[in-house]
Amino acid sequence: MFLFKIKARRWNIFIALLLLIHAFLLAGISFRSSPNLNEPGHMVAGLAFWHFGDTSLYRVNPPLIKVIATLPVFLSKHETNWAAYIPNPQARSEFVLGSAFFKLNGVHSFWLFSIARWICIPLSIMGGIVCYCWATDLYGSKSGILALTMWCFSPNVLTWGASITPDLGTTALGIIASYAMWKWLKTPEWFHAIFSGVFLGLALLSKTLWIFLFIYWPLYWFFLKITSKNVTKSQWINQGVQLSIILMIGIYFVNLGYGFRGTFKPLGQYHFISNTLTGNTNHLENTHGLENRFRGGILEKVLIPVPEDYVLGIDLQKRDFELGKWSYLRGEHRLGGWWYYYIYAILIKVPLGYWLLFLLACFYTLKKLTEVSYRDDLFLILPAVIILVLISSQTGFTKYLRYALPCFPFVFIWMSKIAQLCGQQFQYSLTIYISMTWAIVSSLTVYPHSMSYFNELIGGPSAGAKHLLDANIDWGQDLLELKKWCDQQPAMEPFYADCFTFLNMNDLGIQAKHPPSEASPGWYAISITQRYGRGKRYKYLDQFEPVKKIGYSILIYHLTDSANK
Repeated sequence: MFLFKIKARRWNIFIALLLLIHAFLLAGISFRSSPNLNEPGHMVAGLAFWHFGDTSLYRVNPPLIKVIATLPVFLSKHETNWAAYIPNPQARSEFVLGSAFFKLNGVHSFWLFSIARWICIPLSIMGGIVCYCWATDLYGSKSGILALTMWCFSPNVLTWGASITPDLGTTALGIIASYAMWKWLKTPEWFHAIFSGVFLGLALLSKTLWIFLFIYWPLYWFFLKITSKNVTKSQWINQGVQLSIILMIGIYFVNLGYGFRGTFKPLGQYHFISNTLTGNTNHLENTHGLENRFRGGILEKVLIPVPEDYVLGIDLQKRDFELGKWSYLRGEHRLGGWWYYYIYAILIKVPLGYWLLFLLACFYTLKKLTEVSYRDDLFLILPAVIILVLISSQTGFTKYLRYALPCFPFVFIWMSKIAQLCGQQFQYSLTIYISMTWAIVSSLTVYPHSMSYFNELIGGPSAGAKHLLDANIDWGQDLLELKKWCDQQPAMEPFYADCFTFLNMNDLGIQAKHPPSEASPGWYAISITQRYGRGKRYKYLDQFEPVKKIGYSILIYHLTDSANK
C-alpha cells in the first residue's frame, strides 16, 4: 500500500479544497511581503550553489531549501556581485552579498523573491498531507481533517511557508521522515525503510536539528522490541539491519547534497571556532579559528562521514549561541536568553482556539485512553518534547519562535484525536467546532500579516511589541507595502525611515533619510523592532501617536512645528 494513500475517499474534495486554500494563502503572502531579514542571505547562498556548486555561504543551515527556492531565480534574469564574497566563516558574507543582490536588481528583486517562495509551497502541501495521513491512520478520517485544518490555517505555518528560510521546509520534511519511520515500525518492510532513510537525509539537508533522530529512532525501536512479546532472534537481526540501512541512507543523502565535498575528513584536520569544539573557555582567545580540541588526541584520526561544510555549519551555529545576542521578552532586553522563552512565545502566538483543543486533548487522554496504543502516542509526542528541550537549552539568545516550528505538526496530529468525540457528545462536538472556527477567523483576520500574529490573550498583534520583537512581529516583511504607501502619497519632506532590514531603503525604491536623534518636523516610518529596540533611541516619539500603521510592523508618524511646541 502506498505510503500516502488517502483514506475515506468521500473526504477527498474537502481535503483538496483545504490544500488549495492553503496554497493560495501562501501565494498571497509570498507576493505581498518584502524579503525578511534573512531571506537575501539565503537567496545568494542558493544561487552560489547553482552558479559554482558552493555550499559555504550561510553554512549554519544546510543547502536543500535555499537550493530548491533559488532554482527559478537561477533560470530567470538576475544579477549578482560575487566580488563581495569573503571565504571566512566568521565574515557571514551572505548578508553583504544579499544587500548587493538588491542593489543590482532593484525593485525587480521583489518578483524574484516571490517566485522563489512559490516554488517552496509544495513542501507545505506535503506537510499538510502527512498531517492528514498520520492522524487518519491513528484516530480516523475526522481526525485527519482536523489535523490538516490546523496545519493549513496556523499563522506560524503560513508565515514560514511563505519564506525561503528553511523553517517550514525542514518542518515538513521532518514530519514526513517521522511518519515513514512510524510506518516502518508498524510494518518493517524494505519500502518503508528506504522511504524513511531518504526523507531522513532530506530533513538533515534542510536543518541539522534532526540529527537527534539518529539517537531517538534506534532507542525507540529498542524500547519496542524489549517491551513486545514473542520477538524472535531473526526479527531482531532483520529489523536491526534495516534500521542500520535507514540511517546509512540518511547519511548518504546528506553527502549527496553536498557533492561529497570534504566527506571522511579526519576530525583532527578541522579548524573550529566555537568554544565547544576548540576547547577554549574564553571565546575571545580564539580569533582565527585555528584550534581543535581533538587534535593530538585519540579522536584525531577519526573519519567524519559527513561533508566538511556540514560540520563547519554546526560549529558556526554553536559559536553564535556561545557569543550570545541581545534578546527581548516582555519589555526586557538581555544579552542572552530565557529557558522558558519558547513556551511563552507559543502561548501568545498560537491561536487560543488551538489551545482549547490542546486542553481538550489532554483531558480526553487522561480520562480515557483511546484505542491507539500508548506507544504510538509516545512516538508522536516525544519528538516535539525533545525539540522544545533542545532549543530551550540554547540560551545564548532566544529570539525566534520559528525555531520551535518543527514541534507543531507532531502536536497537531496528537491533538486531532479529539475529533473522535464529534457526533458522540454534543458538548464536545460544539467545543471542537467553535474552537476551530475561532482559530481560523483569528488567523485570517491578521492575514496576510501572519508574521505579526498574536492571540487575543495579550490583545492581538497591536500589543505584540510589549511581549516579543524581531521575527515574531517585525522582520522587514512590510517594506513592500511601505513602498506602495509612499508612492500614493504627495511629497513628504522630509521623510525619515528606520526599518529592521539589512537592505538599503533607496534600493527598495523608498527615498528616505535616517531619522534625527531628536524630534524634528517631518514624516517618520519606524519599524516596531527599531522603535522599541535596545537603547530606546526613538524615545522622543513617545509623546506622539502614529498616524498610520503599515501592516503591524511599521509605524508612521507626522511631526509638525505645532506638535513640537
